[in-house]
Amino acid sequence: GRSHCEKLRNRLNWKVPASPADMDRHTQCWRVNQSRGEFYCFNHVTGSQTWCDRPPGQEDVRPPGTGYMDAIWNWPSWKQAMDSPAKQLEDFLNKTLVDQWTIPCTVCCKAMDGGVHAHLMSNDHWKQIWVKTDHGSVIPEPKEVANWSKKWVQCFVVKHGDCLFNHLTGAMRLPGEHADEHPDVEGNSFATSSFE
Repeated sequence: GRSHCEKLRNRLNWKVPASPADMDRHTQCWRVNQSRGEFYCFNHVTGSQTWCDRPPGQEDVRPPGTGYMDAIWNWPSWKQAMDSPAKQLEDFLNKTLVDQWTIPCTVCCKAMDGGVHAHLMSNDHWKQIWVKTDHGSVIPEPKEVANWSKKWVQCFVVKHGDCLFNHLTGAMRLPGEHADEHPDVEGNSFATSSFE
């Protein structure tokens, strides 16, 4: 109730947790030995609930390929993580979309004015990622985030096929790569308020 909220507000010092590690400090876990996971965890800040094999924060190092999980938490980390992928995408699209003046962003539902790199690095784009991951509480796991048919993947139709770009990880799949696969990319079919 009210007492719990006041204690949480004081513990947070009226600030939003600044990182996943900081957010984990506000997650309470109970060992329950269920088939879905050994622990049931509840985050007192976001209200998110999950089953897991171990309480948050007990992993010393994130496994390879999970840097996007930390990058989503703040704009400076986001810019650092997305700088190279955004530049690669911009260079590729500038070479292949020579007749196209406006390049849309399916995350923001608007044109990438000022260039692809500048847009993907912008605070406005990062805020859309932040909002659509429910303020960092709904970040897909590595196996799911790598699925090329998800809403966070954008398909750019170019002369020699489709170029896919993962807005969460920065991964890019060029035309001809895995040509036998033709995923129906959800990210291009409609604009949504979240990635769930």
